[in-house]
Amino acid sequence: MHQNILTTEQTHLLSLIQKFSQEFYLVGGTALALQYGHRRSTDFDLFSQKAFDNYDIRRMINQDNKITNVRLEAVGKITLLVDSVKIMFLYFDFPVVHTIELDKVITMPDDLTIGAMKAYAMGRRSKWKDYADLYIAVIYYIQNENYPRHTYF
Repeated sequence: MHQNILTTEQTHLLSLIQKFSQEFYLVGGTALALQYGHRRSTDFDLFSQKAFDNYDIRRMINQDNKITNVRLEAVGKITLLVDSVKIMFLYFDFPVVHTIELDKVITMPDDLTIGAMKAYAMGRRSKWKDYADLYIAVIYYIQNENYPRHTYF
């Protein structure tokens, strides 16, 4: 894992992220950058296939940290700032295998799954880093020895 892609503030929040690891998993550019080290990260995107209560999220965070801003709050989604780090919690009603582990902190999907999730997200909104992340995911997948080298049709 390329933990050097995390900011100092993110590194300090890993114990907080671990508190959510039973119900949530890490996705997005941060998860991909931890696997490949291709860019710096600035946030944490945590997904869950189980519905959650935003109040419970806030309560758990406020036990040891301070929420400095709530950017967005809706049913199944909350985005907030904790120690200048944006953390998004999202209910994602699709089954996602997430077996790659970040130092017993939290799990994440593999690169191809993250790439597919990026493509899905790009249909809703697009940022330059989404294109860069999708490119990296595809390139690394193509270079993987499991990629089919021949076309049969």
